[in-house]
Amino acid sequence: AGRAVNKFQQHVGHVRRLVLVSPELDSFLRKGHIFCSLSSDRTVMIASCTGEDQKQPEGGKMLMLLSGHSAEVIRVQYSARSNYLFASCRDGAVHVWLIRR
Repeated sequence: AGRAVNKFQQHVGHVRRLVLVSPELDSFLRKGHIFCSLSSDRTVMIASCTGEDQKQPEGGKMLMLLSGHSAEVIRVQYSARSNYLFASCRDGAVHVWLIRR
């Protein structure tokens, strides 16, 4: 049987989707095992599910909370070439975020 090793509660709304982000973003942020959660509160949380040493899941943490989207975010895509995270919203808008360490 499995066991829960971490819990994130940064969103105000329901989490609608979880996205495992490309290894390139893991490498760029130097955090390991990066994921995004997309919420009905119009935010995207970028988090690491492992600690600084990348061995202890209990050390995971929120890295960024991207807010200001015009509607619920339905999809994200990361570009390793540009370090942009593209977030598409239910209203047809696409928000472009520059991801920095």
